[in-house]
Amino acid sequence: MNKKNEIGIGIEKIDEISFYAKPLPMPIEQIHLGENLFLGLGFSFNIDLKNEKFVFDTLVKYNVEHIEEPFLQLENKIVFNIKNLTGVIIVNQEDQMKMQDDFLITLTGVAIGTIRGMLAASTKGTQWAKFPLPILNPKEVIQKMNSN
Repeated sequence: MNKKNEIGIGIEKIDEISFYAKPLPMPIEQIHLGENLFLGLGFSFNIDLKNEKFVFDTLVKYNVEHIEEPFLQLENKIVFNIKNLTGVIIVNQEDQMKMQDDFLITLTGVAIGTIRGMLAASTKGTQWAKFPLPILNPKEVIQKMNSN
């Protein structure tokens, strides 16, 4: 690939949108991730082709079994500067966007790692520190998103 068509990814800024954590409703010894504590992870993004910006929002929340309201929730926003954004995102005649999987996988990996670090920093010294965001394969996350 020549320099003119090269894709470059940089981070312009990272913002915490919201964070809250409530005390667990039962002793921590009775809480087990995947058994009675469940993790939710969501993503949304906004693409500005003209200014070569890709805004990636990530939401993580933890719910306790049989209780609808999350007990822990963190949302962040990452603004990426993408050199040659039109090289990885194609807009068809109906104004629908299609992006290269490898590009989205890369940004998803950065988003997951970023929110994991923010979650660890926000829960340090609390009972929630025992439940870090697990290691997730961004390719599998994207495949699951695309299948829904």
